[in-house]
Amino acid sequence: MKNKTAIILASTTFSILAVCAYFKFTPAPAFTFDYSENENGITINEYKGFRPKVQVPEKIKGLPVTEIGKDAFEGCKSREILLPDSVTKIEYGAFHSSSVRSFVFPENVTEISDIIFSDCNNLESVILPDHAEKIGMSAFSYCPKLKSIEIPDTVTEIDDWAFMCDKQLEDVHIPAGLQKLGSKVFLSTEYEQKLRNDGNEYIMLGNNVLYRYYGDSESVVLPDNIKCIAGGAFYQCNASSIDAGNVEYIGFEAFDSCKNLKSIKLPENIELRTEGMFINCSSLESIDIPDNWDIGICMFSGCEKLKKVTFNGNPTNIDNYAFSGCTSLKSIDIPESVETIGKGAFSKSGLTDISIPDKVTVIPEECFSECQSLKNIELSDNTKSIGKSAFQSTSELTGISFPDGIESIDEKAFFESGINSVVLPDSLTSLGSDSFAMCSSLEKLSLSSSLKTIPVECFRDCSSLRKVSIPEGCTDIEMNAFWNCSRLYSVTLPDSLSSIGLNAFNGCNISGIYLPDALGSFDAQAVCSNLNSPVTLCYTKDCLSASQIIDAYEKWIVHNEYELKVVADRKEAEEFIESLGERNYSKSNNQE
Repeated sequence: MKNKTAIILASTTFSILAVCAYFKFTPAPAFTFDYSENENGITINEYKGFRPKVQVPEKIKGLPVTEIGKDAFEGCKSREILLPDSVTKIEYGAFHSSSVRSFVFPENVTEISDIIFSDCNNLESVILPDHAEKIGMSAFSYCPKLKSIEIPDTVTEIDDWAFMCDKQLEDVHIPAGLQKLGSKVFLSTEYEQKLRNDGNEYIMLGNNVLYRYYGDSESVVLPDNIKCIAGGAFYQCNASSIDAGNVEYIGFEAFDSCKNLKSIKLPENIELRTEGMFINCSSLESIDIPDNWDIGICMFSGCEKLKKVTFNGNPTNIDNYAFSGCTSLKSIDIPESVETIGKGAFSKSGLTDISIPDKVTVIPEECFSECQSLKNIELSDNTKSIGKSAFQSTSELTGISFPDGIESIDEKAFFESGINSVVLPDSLTSLGSDSFAMCSSLEKLSLSSSLKTIPVECFRDCSSLRKVSIPEGCTDIEMNAFWNCSRLYSVTLPDSLSSIGLNAFNGCNISGIYLPDALGSFDAQAVCSNLNSPVTLCYTKDCLSASQIIDAYEKWIVHNEYELKVVADRKEAEEFIESLGERNYSKSNNQE
């Protein structure tokens, strides 16, 4: 029996080997590259191998390997990666979160890209190329084992957070010719702690770069040799005035949280990063913006006492949250040159009046949200869309004129605003959910004839609304669209309407409503009243949802929600509904 089993196993093994030989099966390679051709050779797009040491070939298919693509070795477990001298470019995040312990850059690489070695927990040694010119944002951040770095003398720029949180980094060679330094480049490193321990008022890097100011003077005049103010250099500085002297470049968030800063003098034609430049400078009362300044992200965010902004140039953009939280800013003359306004640009500000320049076509998300003093706004005639929550919680905004040509109003655009009249031009084709919800003062509503859908909760809790006429062409009224519009007693539905969703008119003051013949979907709780008397549902025998209407009547009869009336046509229904009249809402609800 054993011999028979052995013969079978041998035969099976022979058969498997024969099949493998026939199909020429070979073991899987130890490493593989995904690559593509570029103008000068080959780009390595991804490494899929598992070897502890990786040698990138100098040539593939006869072409030189010149580039390492974005994220090509991200998360790679290899301890060592060797690149050929033919490589001239290494892109964003190429070795991010990898296990590399040491790395030598090819000599022809001149720019160290953003996040290239960020989060490399094992990285201990890096040799930068002799001709490098720039080190990118977060290039070596969060590398806890990196202790030293020699930055070549050719480097003139180091971007934000380049070595941040490299906790053991203590020995750094800074080139004398450094010209631009970003924000928090050495934050939470031994190197920065050593700089602070020196006790100098001005912490300098290279010959001309102010890394941090640690003085306590009320008035600061920078020495003439300082040509660059690094990002965050004056963070939480107590000075009330700053004279930047001969500075040529200012980095990101340079004056962040200077709580006492009231005035600043900057030279003309300065190059600067305006993002967060004066963020949380809560004593700054006025600012003259030179003609070459952009209005950057969060540039004046949190400047609670800022009252006056003077534009001396022609900016084209006001970026995200630029004036957010400027509660003392009552008015601002936005230059006609402005073409775009960013998300939340004036949110939570003290604006009372604002006029939008003609070139601005989009009111972005949260742009004026929580501007609780805003009373008047003049939109550009070229406005095409109003973004999500753009005017949310603007309780003093009672009216707004929508220009012909506007196409969309996004969700919660006017949520909980004080608006009392809404006339939507026929150009409007899209309304977002909750776009006018909780507008308790809204009394007059004229809808666009181009609307196909009244979306979810679009006008819910508009407690002052009494009459609504849905325009012909509209096909759907979605869930809770007019829910709890407690004074709404007159609703006219178009012949085009095909569906009414759950609670669409629940909690209203409706005594009767005509349901058109095209209505094919009618939710049982679509038109429940806020009173104890039933709603009369009028419809013809040809109504597509007649069976659903009858079912709703039978389902809710114990609650006295509905009465049914079959009519000959719309005219008969409207005459009947008119005879019912408006219910005495106030008396029925013990109000007024």
